[in-house]
Amino acid sequence: KIEEYDTIEKELSELEKSFPKDIKKSILQYAIQGKLVEQNPYDEPASVLLEKIKAEKEKLIKEKKIKREKPLPEVMEEEKPFEIPDNWEWARLASVLDVRDGTHDTPKYQEVGIPLITSKNLKDGKLDFENIKFISQVDHEKISQRSLVENGDILFAMIGSIGNPVVVKKDRDFSIKNVALFKTLPQNKINIRYLFYY
Repeated sequence: KIEEYDTIEKELSELEKSFPKDIKKSILQYAIQGKLVEQNPYDEPASVLLEKIKAEKEKLIKEKKIKREKPLPEVMEEEKPFEIPDNWEWARLASVLDVRDGTHDTPKYQEVGIPLITSKNLKDGKLDFENIKFISQVDHEKISQRSLVENGDILFAMIGSIGNPVVVKKDRDFSIKNVALFKTLPQNKINIRYLFYY
């Protein structure tokens, strides 16, 4: 009996350790699927919001603030991992955000200057400025023309440990190299924290 109780105690202890992480995953999964709270049938359908975003992107393209991208394919039925509420829509990320990346060139490094963030500097949801390389102001300005990082943007590692998203809270200027940059459009109502957790 003592051995049996000891086994049960160990199983319970493991369950207690994993429970907080498992419950967080479950809650996030329910939220992403639209099952966490009752859906309001009077909410504006996502299809209307997608049309507004499309119109805004067209305006920004005409103003030369963003570049036109090649059309994205529709999300096919076999790509949909789960059911969503009727007034939600599946959409490709680049159709609702401005998706960019940092430079792929290797600028000349120097002792001091502007920090250059790479995948290794994205850790536990934060930017890590330890073990960083520096570039010139001129190179920083050149990179920023293509991929200026602003508060509220999301950085996402593309090389090495893929993932490690970071919501940017800038306290200094920096440039990015081989890092994905997700920017919301000016009038976009996308909740950046939702995107971060997704």
